[in-house]
Amino acid sequence: MTAGYSKGKSKYYLYYRCTQCSNINIPGEKIHNKFEQILDLLSFNQRQVDYWVEHVKEKITDFLGNRKIQAKGKLEELHFIEAKIDGLEEKMVNDEIENATYKKWFKKFSVQKSIIQAEIMELNKENDDNLSRAVHLIPALLDVKAIFKKATIFQKHSILREVFKGGLTYVGDSFRTPFLHPALAHNDLIIKEKGLLLVEQPSLDFGESTGCSAIGI
Repeated sequence: MTAGYSKGKSKYYLYYRCTQCSNINIPGEKIHNKFEQILDLLSFNQRQVDYWVEHVKEKITDFLGNRKIQAKGKLEELHFIEAKIDGLEEKMVNDEIENATYKKWFKKFSVQKSIIQAEIMELNKENDDNLSRAVHLIPALLDVKAIFKKATIFQKHSILREVFKGGLTYVGDSFRTPFLHPALAHNDLIIKEKGLLLVEQPSLDFGESTGCSAIGI
């Protein structure tokens, strides 16, 4: 479809026109109203938001805990390599190995030591800011319509591509899409009953409507 304005008696009115059938014109106010109703039904309720916030907090705790375990393991590796370097230097001092052999293994152990030190530094970073930010952003899903309205045109296109995979069309008096992102499909049955959106391919991940679940996915 393409959008354009038609001049009325006192103002201009927005219409959407099919690029293939020029006689099909849909009032912009009508199609926008239906789309906003869909966005309202894609929004999470407070119970779902509370669930996700708690769930993400648990995941963050697990994630940071695993990083500490990994850092501890890497520290043990570091001590092992340092012991090898000390042993190598001792052999060099006692003339048990040649200078060329010392240089060869010292270089190898030094590289391994540097890699492990970098890994330990990365694991010990306080880099949970992005994860914590996610916790604060989840409540925004209480109003998907507000997110869409605040978005730039490029962000809106991204939202449409991700939420309505395969495109969004308008047939008869309702929208159609090949696939609705399951994370926002908790009210898909209500959306269908209201005649707002027909999902032509139900969730391929679960084989059934996610609207059957109180929480969804």
